[in-house]
Amino acid sequence: IRRIKSMNAFDIIASSPSFDLSGLFEERGEQLRFVSSAPVNTIISKLEEIAGQVSFTARTKDCQVSFEATRNGHKGALAISTKIFQLTPELVMVQVCKKAGDTAEYRQFCGSELKPGLRGLVDGLPEDGLPPTLNVWWITDVSWH
Repeated sequence: IRRIKSMNAFDIIASSPSFDLSGLFEERGEQLRFVSSAPVNTIISKLEEIAGQVSFTARTKDCQVSFEATRNGHKGALAISTKIFQLTPELVMVQVCKKAGDTAEYRQFCGSELKPGLRGLVDGLPEDGLPPTLNVWWITDVSWH
């Protein structure tokens, strides 16, 4: 049985980019978030499948999936962490963070592999394709298209 961390109102407010104080204590990394009503096991399975498609190694513990590239990029191997948080009994938030590696490679992975691979699991995202402005559907701390 997977243990999923619930988020209270303080956690949700604190996760807002406007109220994020983590930059005072640690280096800010690239990250994005999305909301889904899909079952946690389905999300985790899909994340593991995406990792396998691009030859990343994936490690899963509870409601966290970590990816690591099997080859080094410009700034070492790309490492990505995904965490799933319970918002309501029917809704979860998935947070995707770059832990190491090149930012351009991370953005490429998110844009060409992660976002298309998760189509259908992101609430409000049409099944037939990505909307023209991703930041409408993806809660993100970084403005990039």
